[in-house]
Amino acid sequence: MAEIFEQAAREKLRFETPKGFFSSEEVWDLSLTSLDMLARAVNKRLREAEEESFIPTAHQSRVVSHDALRLDILKHVIVTKADERDMARKRAEDRSKLLRLKGLLAAKEDDAFKAMSQEEILKQIGELEAAV
Repeated sequence: MAEIFEQAAREKLRFETPKGFFSSEEVWDLSLTSLDMLARAVNKRLREAEEESFIPTAHQSRVVSHDALRLDILKHVIVTKADERDMARKRAEDRSKLLRLKGLLAAKEDDAFKAMSQEEILKQIGELEAAV
């Protein structure tokens, strides 16, 4: 995968966006929605270039080659960012579940304290005060 980024850097490849021209490093800053729109536009250009003429020119094949590279880069960035988003969402869900479980454990411990007799409570208080 690194080779597509090296090729983009060597060719000084740019991505045309509504905000101007972006390098392959800068497309990482775009939202998934923006990346998807950009990939669709590049894909459309690729399909149109295939239909234009059966006699390819050197310029046309270079443009198609650059657009194919752009699309490969955009696909990689989209997949990576979507995976990162999904992992972050999973971590947030796990954190939330952990907090709930800790709350349930504290409630169970409270129930255990509530079930103790007055004598047991006084005994533990005395032991803890002696230790402190």
